[in-house]
Amino acid sequence: MSRFSRFLAALVLVAVLIVHAGCGSSFKLPTEQTANRVAPADKSYQMIATWAGLPGVTDVLLIPGPQLYLAFRGNPGHVYEFSTTQPFPLATDRFQGLKNPAKLAASPSSVFVLDQGDTAAARAFRDPNWYELDCGAMQGMNRPIVDLSQYWYVREYDIKGRTQKSAFTDTVFAWVNGIAADRDGKVYVSGVIQHCFVDPFDARLRTLDNEYRIYRYMPGNGDRFVIGGWKRDTSFAVIEGSGIGSTHDPRGMAWSAATGSALFFADFGNNEAQKYDVFGSLNNSFKLDVCDADTLALVQPTDVDVDGEGNVYVVDAGNRRVVRYTANGDTCSQRVDIEANSLGQHLTGPTAAATLDFNGTNYVYVVDPPVGQVVLFRRRT
Repeated sequence: MSRFSRFLAALVLVAVLIVHAGCGSSFKLPTEQTANRVAPADKSYQMIATWAGLPGVTDVLLIPGPQLYLAFRGNPGHVYEFSTTQPFPLATDRFQGLKNPAKLAASPSSVFVLDQGDTAAARAFRDPNWYELDCGAMQGMNRPIVDLSQYWYVREYDIKGRTQKSAFTDTVFAWVNGIAADRDGKVYVSGVIQHCFVDPFDARLRTLDNEYRIYRYMPGNGDRFVIGGWKRDTSFAVIEGSGIGSTHDPRGMAWSAATGSALFFADFGNNEAQKYDVFGSLNNSFKLDVCDADTLALVQPTDVDVDGEGNVYVVDAGNRRVVRYTANGDTCSQRVDIEANSLGQHLTGPTAAATLDFNGTNYVYVVDPPVGQVVLFRRRT
């Protein structure tokens, strides 16, 4: 039996389609007002299907067509194109060469996979005796690469995943968490730069320090840290901090031109999400924190996506929910996951979401890795 056949055999379908338009329609959002936002009694979402039996699922990508992709950890890892209505891959192993796919992104002509690799420098410090490592062998303040073939990579494929077009890594980053791509094919990566500081009084003592960044990359050589025919765009960087245009542990990202060219990212460490104009305009940038629909603040958000009208969807992992903000960021009127899944369960540990409009109706796919599920929600009309 082929690997793909074994995958299908292990895939357990629990897809319940709700055909009653009024099912759950008794739910109404409260009308509340806080300092800067108003939550009207807006349309709500209903759960229409639960895809279970998806162990190792890490991310979801939904692009016009529509085309749906899911990423899976494993040895090796996989990315499959799925039907938008059934939890079965459409083709076998078209995305080749993956080790640990964590996040997905797309430009008009390419699909990008953020492959976290096997032996990123960050993992070298996880050894119980990490304080005994010889920091004197480090280049500058960064630990040297142990095995570049196992390092993290961005892998670019054609839109169907049939051919790998390019791959690159940046050895400045020890660990990476998120990826986005704009319409020009530039790629944004969120990651961690790690430094090891030696105690001047006791060389056996080391302190591991993280610096958080979002960098932008484009095709072309010219940076000794970027390997694979791409280079870092030195005109753009989101650095560590707490204000607009800064971050503390950025996770999932999305790029959108629906309300002006902007990068959206889940700012895990600052308990907020952010829209940041890629040209640096503060008038087209804002932060998202409290959701007025239930007056709860975001806690450790892990992902963000944007629909065609500019509405922003945030995976609020700490509160186990997905919430929807308006395009100008002043209203968080809806909680997407208000209804339980087909098994009567609410989200247990959501980490990623993707949204798209089909025939005038908005759909949101939510990845819930602890239970190996993808839950599909539809906005009521």
